[in-house]
Amino acid sequence: MSDAAVAPSGVGHGRRFATVDELPLEILLSFVTPLIPKCSPPSPVWQMRPEYEATRIAKYRHKLRTFMELARVSRAFKAAVEYCLYTTVVIFHDTDVANLAEALQRHGSRVRILVYDATLRDFPDQENHLDRYSDLNRCLAAMPNLHTLKVVGSHILFMPDHLRASWQTVQPEFPNFPLPSCLLPPIRVLRWKCQSKAFHYDKQLLHAISLLSSSLEELSVDDWNTSPELISTISKPLPRLKTLQLVGGDISLKALSSLLDLAITTDEFGEKQTSLKTVVLWDRRDDEGVGRERAAKHLLASHPPTPVYLNYTVLPMLTTLAPTKENPREVHPPRRRRVHRAIGF
Repeated sequence: MSDAAVAPSGVGHGRRFATVDELPLEILLSFVTPLIPKCSPPSPVWQMRPEYEATRIAKYRHKLRTFMELARVSRAFKAAVEYCLYTTVVIFHDTDVANLAEALQRHGSRVRILVYDATLRDFPDQENHLDRYSDLNRCLAAMPNLHTLKVVGSHILFMPDHLRASWQTVQPEFPNFPLPSCLLPPIRVLRWKCQSKAFHYDKQLLHAISLLSSSLEELSVDDWNTSPELISTISKPLPRLKTLQLVGGDISLKALSSLLDLAITTDEFGEKQTSLKTVVLWDRRDDEGVGRERAAKHLLASHPPTPVYLNYTVLPMLTTLAPTKENPREVHPPRRRRVHRAIGF
């Protein structure tokens, strides 16, 4: 496409046509937005292979560079491309966060979604040193309108103070400050993909839930291995939580019950209340079959003060299941949401 004139419908002969550069940004976005490359999710933890992840990231970046070529079409297309690029920001293990932090000083207010993909590495090494973590904090501080955070395989982000201190005893180059150090804007959606089979690695997730608890409306966790004892370390309730989605992992019904407790609050009159509307379980433990589904339904029917819909699916097959007893309306498992409008530097 070039700067050729565009004829609005019904314009007669002799009238000046509008050029591409004169079109409103909203119209250009309708052309540009569908072309934004999608950031593919990483493999499940038990299938994780570094060479596959490196290829996944390289393919995404190649598609992103191709998309950025649209900025050369015209000044108007450049504005539309820049707008889309900063709607969602993707940070990989080798992202130049110093350069990104400078760019976000100009464009940070556009960011609505942040994807922190540390699938390959985020511990200190030759490429991940103290300056990198300082620059990462600068990035986080420059996103005042951020409302969705997706974290993949991170150990550094949201690491509790005591865990960070223990790492510093064996790895002196470990950052001595928290990430994030700044107060984040109200995060409404937290999607976290665990990349370790060990139970102790979910302390970062538990700490993140505690810090973001007052504003969280949707919590989605993939491959989470946890226990009631670990969930009890979440220090604050989840008064606004509407949707809880757990995909795979090893989560007992007792652990699920502990999570549900966090979504229940007591008002000034002593009445229990909750904002929770939907619980989605994508279970890999198909050997337990219908028994686990029935037990989960019973837990939801008797636990919260108001009825909660249950979508239960055995992965990888997708099935439609009945809702809870109190709500006979048919419920369908939601489609997995795709990451869109993404940029990885």
